[in-house]
Amino acid sequence: MIKYIAKRLLQMIPVLICVAILIFTLMFFVPGDPVQIMLGDYTSTPEQIAETRARLGIDKPYWEQLVIYLNGIVHLDFGESFILGNDVGEELLERFPRSLTLALSSLGFIVILGVPLGVLCALNAGKLLDKILMVLTLILNSMPTFWLGLLMILLFSVRLNWLPSNGIGGVEYYVMPIIAASVGSLANITRQTRSSMLEVIRSDYVTTARSKGLSERKITYGHALPNALIPIITICGSYFGFMIGGTTVIETVFSIPGIGSYLVNSINSRDYPVVRGSILFIAFSFSVIMLVVDLLYAFADPRIKASYAGNKRKKKETAETGADEQPAAGKEGT
Repeated sequence: MIKYIAKRLLQMIPVLICVAILIFTLMFFVPGDPVQIMLGDYTSTPEQIAETRARLGIDKPYWEQLVIYLNGIVHLDFGESFILGNDVGEELLERFPRSLTLALSSLGFIVILGVPLGVLCALNAGKLLDKILMVLTLILNSMPTFWLGLLMILLFSVRLNWLPSNGIGGVEYYVMPIIAASVGSLANITRQTRSSMLEVIRSDYVTTARSKGLSERKITYGHALPNALIPIITICGSYFGFMIGGTTVIETVFSIPGIGSYLVNSINSRDYPVVRGSILFIAFSFSVIMLVVDLLYAFADPRIKASYAGNKRKKKETAETGADEQPAAGKEGT
């Protein structure tokens, strides 16, 4: 298992390098000049523009800028913001806990509510309850996130004055953002859980368990659900990785100073170091999350864990067999 983790971590390096080169290239050739945005179109002189471009280092050729950028990435230096002048890496680390809190809370909300609803739909497949829940999840999945967020602000903040409409603070500041960010994913998790459970509860071993007189509760949560977790874990991991950087709309609507809103503002102002650093940070976070998802497979399915142990045991036996055969071959040759 340790070798597998080390191998996956090493595989992240070329992935992150490719992401860094790609985002640098896109930002280099994208239309727009950050210097014009910083100095203004009508108040700046050509001399001021040239001086500012030289100070920021964006007057150099593409390949020279790319080498400087990659050298900085190797030393974990994401550069300084063109607009604010602060260190991008420090700003990302300061904002990351807010995005992580929102993503973890949304994922917890999705799992706690979506998985039981999916199991309930599977146990009542074809019945009225199943049809109602499936129609409801379809409606929820069709709601735009920003639209739902704005409606919640109008209702719970403006009309009822129950919850704060923006900013960060206590738990109450995260209630509406979590619900708005989770609705679409909640519907998908419910439908995925239902599909996985339907496939499992029709298996032969479930029929055998029923014939032995086991209770439906034990069959459902002790046998069926653990075997249906693999696709659920996959989709939950994907959603979590998406939420780390994909809560851009939610953070913008509710004015949460996270990575998503930081990225949007930097794109609008052509703040290249911030855009590059944010995308690379999100790519690294997503890669780590996918590694954690792969490790969770081993805990959800003992067969996967056994395959890791089996491969290790097989390599050990092969090495021992080879060591035993070498002296014998030498003796026959003599």
